[in-house]
Amino acid sequence: MGLIVGMVVAATIGLFQMPIAQAGPIDDVPQGIPVEGQPYFNLPSTLGNTGMTNSAKLVNVSDSANRLPMDAVQLTEQGTHGAGGAIWSQEPSFDLSKNQKFSMWIYSSADINTSPGEGMAFVLHNNSKGNQFSGTGEALGVWGADPKSTQGGTDVIAGQAIPNSWAMEFDTELNKVDPTVRWNAGGLIASLTTWDLTANQPSAFDLGQGIGYNNSEGTTTSQDIIREHIASGYPADRATYVAKTANGKMGNGLFVSAKKYYYYNQDHYGLITDGNGTLLSDRAWHHVTLNYTAPSAGSTVGTMEYRFNDKNPTTGAKQSSNAYTITNLDISKLGLTGSSSKVYWGVTGSTGQTWSSDSVDKDDGTQNSLVAFEHVPGQANGSATAKLTDVTDNRVVASGDTIKGGDAVKLEYTVNYDSGNTDWTNVMAQLHVPKGIRLTSGKVTAADGSTSRSIDMSKLKGAAITGQSIEESVGTLSSGNQTATITLTGKMLNDKAYSVSDTTSNFVGSGTMASASVSRFSSVTQDLPALSLIPDQKTIHVNNGETPVVTGRVEKGDGLPIDNNTIELTGWLANNETGVNSKIDGIHLSDSNPASNFKYVAIPTIGTLASGTYKMTLEAVDNVGNLDRVYLTVIIGDVDFGSTSGDLNYEADLTGSDQIVRRSDPNWSFNIADTAKKGTPWQLYAKATALTSETTPSLLDGELIYSDGQSNQPLSATADTLITDHRSDGSATPFNIAGDWNDNSGILLRVHGGALQGEYKGTVTWTLADTIDAN
Repeated sequence: MGLIVGMVVAATIGLFQMPIAQAGPIDDVPQGIPVEGQPYFNLPSTLGNTGMTNSAKLVNVSDSANRLPMDAVQLTEQGTHGAGGAIWSQEPSFDLSKNQKFSMWIYSSADINTSPGEGMAFVLHNNSKGNQFSGTGEALGVWGADPKSTQGGTDVIAGQAIPNSWAMEFDTELNKVDPTVRWNAGGLIASLTTWDLTANQPSAFDLGQGIGYNNSEGTTTSQDIIREHIASGYPADRATYVAKTANGKMGNGLFVSAKKYYYYNQDHYGLITDGNGTLLSDRAWHHVTLNYTAPSAGSTVGTMEYRFNDKNPTTGAKQSSNAYTITNLDISKLGLTGSSSKVYWGVTGSTGQTWSSDSVDKDDGTQNSLVAFEHVPGQANGSATAKLTDVTDNRVVASGDTIKGGDAVKLEYTVNYDSGNTDWTNVMAQLHVPKGIRLTSGKVTAADGSTSRSIDMSKLKGAAITGQSIEESVGTLSSGNQTATITLTGKMLNDKAYSVSDTTSNFVGSGTMASASVSRFSSVTQDLPALSLIPDQKTIHVNNGETPVVTGRVEKGDGLPIDNNTIELTGWLANNETGVNSKIDGIHLSDSNPASNFKYVAIPTIGTLASGTYKMTLEAVDNVGNLDRVYLTVIIGDVDFGSTSGDLNYEADLTGSDQIVRRSDPNWSFNIADTAKKGTPWQLYAKATALTSETTPSLLDGELIYSDGQSNQPLSATADTLITDHRSDGSATPFNIAGDWNDNSGILLRVHGGALQGEYKGTVTWTLADTIDAN
């Protein structure tokens, strides 16, 4: 016998798969919102009136290249039997009179060799205290906890549930144990004379059929409850249960007698199940979205639509899913009175009791149940969109489109505050850039465009060839500041063809988060120069005495990063009018003066250049001889006297009284040759001698004056009078100081009553003052 036992043991061991090392569920949690420190949530130390310790705990999730800081809530832990956990809203915040949305990620699994149990539930309830819990095992903290009693009925089991509640369960343990039958080793059903309630917990909620939903027809249908499942109902409604009895016993000893004990089946509405047995416990995160539609006027029946696996846990992108259902939700069953419409919401979970000694694994009936919230009721409602534009081709890139390598591209993310009872505060963006795009700049702009700030691109993580990410604060969005736009600009790499999947970015703040995806696209390579020199400006305008400075970037044709130390810039300046030519001192780029944003101070080898217009030839060459050449215009500006239409002349008939005489030529002009750079200030002053007769040594009883149209100022022979105070517009076109003069303004002649007839002459001395020489 010993030999036979040994052979059996060896064979049995061979049948089991060895445990596989795997990352913990928290390592793979998708993006959610922060919980810790948020007054919105209540994580009690004990569970309702049960006296049980709440096994739920916060698990901090660190920042990573794929995730912003957040928290997950672990309701139960594998290896702990008979545990219960719950997290609740601090206040009633789910308003049943209004449409609501709730979304979360759930993890409900055990290790590969452990049979999980029992599950978790999303709960709405209307009680004076938010902290509620019914019991562990198949009750999941919300359904009626079987009291294992000889006195029973549906009112008894309903009384053990959370009162005034509606629940959606995620059940990983098929509670389908009929205490009146048993399975023999050969798989045959035999009668069970006495049900031992001491060794076995009631586990019959899933006997029978549930009510599912035909997605294609939009109708309900009867379904078998098989294996793991999702369903909903009213835990405290006696109509939810079917009471049955079986012969059973409790306790140990010689004189324990059998009695009729009650056990219960539970109605399942909105049933979702599959035949694989791992709908929930596949050691993966699953996304759940609940969309509640409030009752119409005069009715108490709304609907709850819940969708399962409607987002990809790896990318966060939306995905189609057939696992959804629509079920009625009668709010009258939640005991609402008067005008009250808000109820508590929460998530509960439980594990089973210790299994019998023949259990395969001592942890059977337990599991890791975790939840990461995405959007919770009663807070802000936010949304986001993403758009990729091919700037070179001037088109928005649609799903499946193709972009040419080397094309300039722009990513635009718009984040919106849609509605809510509170502001959407502390909004952070984690932008995932599609692979193959190399970014060069970014900015955040408010809704009205009034404020804009640059993004520090040194915060980029990762490589362009595999996809980068960057985090940026959006701040607070509200009804008064509803929208922010994040714009990232760059180029499509040209080193190879790229096939890019949907790329999702997240925007996480208080109470909610939003996601936006750039749709899939591909790229094709094109023939481009091995090296491209791209100046920021084709015309460089400086003043006499200043040195021209060229800024720009050097790029490889494939779009990949450049080793700065391999690039040299050189150039020449030529003035075709004067014949002056000068080489410019060359420089090697470096990490402190990189190819992505270089600054080239173009110092001519012949020293300071005279004013004028020059042609600059600028070259970039790398260490293997690839070269690109560009031509720029350099204007070295100045301010000087230009042309005039002639002398100032005045004619008048004397009246014996004071009078002001206009200029004989109403179109008299005096140009200043202004080639200075934009914004350069300069002033023109004038002095004038006394007017002397041409035939006699007498002076005119009068003088030249300057009038601005409001007041008159005599021109002195010793002191300057300001005629024009101007700033260059950078256009290098002459400026006519008399361009805005009229018959009553500018330099005029004033004669007094004692003036005598004759011809008189004087001299006007002009003085031009500017800041150019000071530079």
